[in-house]
Amino acid sequence: MVFGDKITSMPPITDDRLFAIIVYAAIGLLGLRLWTRFVGQSRVVEYAFDAGVVILCLSVLGVGYLRLQRHISV
Repeated sequence: MVFGDKITSMPPITDDRLFAIIVYAAIGLLGLRLWTRFVGQSRVVEYAFDAGVVILCLSVLGVGYLRLQRHISV
């Protein structure tokens, strides 16, 4: 990342951080679903929820695949 003239590097994303991101995404999707239940449904929010669930499932599968691949190669 670049801030002015100073270049800083991002720390590596470990499995724990990736798992935390997935957990936060799941909590956000749950909040979105509860909000739509109590406030009201709209098509856009339904589609956003469905897309978020698909992305979350693909992320979990991806993390599982990476962990399995790392376990097999070691």
